[in-house]
This record gives sequence, C-alpha cells and structure tokens, in this order.
Amino acid sequence: MITLGYGFWMTAFALAIGLSHGGAVFLLQTDLAFKYDGEALAIQIDPVFIVRGNDLRQPCGAQIAAATFGNVVFWSDWWPDSLYISLPPGWGTSAPPKEIVVQQTALHEYLHVRQYRAVGPLFFIVQFGVDWEGALGTYSLNSMDELNSTMWQPPRGWPSLGPFLIVERAITH
Repeated sequence: MITLGYGFWMTAFALAIGLSHGGAVFLLQTDLAFKYDGEALAIQIDPVFIVRGNDLRQPCGAQIAAATFGNVVFWSDWWPDSLYISLPPGWGTSAPPKEIVVQQTALHEYLHVRQYRAVGPLFFIVQFGVDWEGALGTYSLNSMDELNSTMWQPPRGWPSLGPFLIVERAITH
C-alpha cells in the first residue's frame, strides 16, 4: 500500500509556487525511515527539495536569502552584500566567507525541514508558541553553528506528522 502523506501535498504546493516564479528544482537529499511492527514493513520516504532562482524572495514574502516551506527550501540567488558587511552585534567584526555562510544557512534551513516534519500540518499554528529560530532574535551568538544548536528540534524517536510518502507491505511468516 502506498500512502501520500501531508508532506506530499505541501511539497507539491511549494514546488508549484517556486516553479511559477521561475525557480529551478533540485533534489537535495532523501531521508528514509523504516518501521516493522511484526506484521508489516513500512518505509517512509521524505525528500528535501531546493527551489533556486532570483525571484524566490517574492513567494517567501520578503527579501531573504532562504526560507523553508515544508520539505522545500526556497534558495534565492539574491544574497545581499550587506549579509557579509553588516553583521549583527556580537557576531564578530569580520564576515565569514560566503561559502561558509551558504553551508551554515543550508543546515539552518534543513533544521526547519525537520521541525516541519515533526509537527506536520500544525507547523503554521505551533509557530506562534514555539521558537523555531532559536536565539536568532538575540544576536548574542558568535556563529550560525551556535544559533542552530539553540533551535527547537524533535527528540529522537519523535513520530513524523508530515510524511511525504509511506510504502507499506505485509510480511507473512
């Protein structure tokens, strides 16, 4: 049996938004989870897509370099010079190389994908009570690594409420 989860429909919607704004779609990675209950084997398949382009800041609602919507990371080719020149207080006096910022931002957005999978359709409601961004608003950290470590993440073993696709097969003995 194949089940298209909530994550499938959310991903299809996000990809349609990105493509309608001229974005190019790339598969970043695919996460797999296996569950065997003694009678059936279930494989949960969760891809992570990147939609990349110059106009992607518009569907994200603001001029930002990256944003996550379900299993889709909108990645704008627009990276302002100010990102490397004007760092928030407490982030040091010199900007890190662009490659480092891009890698750290990619990890940060992937952590948002994990958050979304953990709460599924409740993501947009729960965001009002959970600090998804960690200490971003305080600017008291010295790096994105420290910021990412402060973000809420589901504990190990937390069930996914936003699966993309589940393939289940009964196993007879």
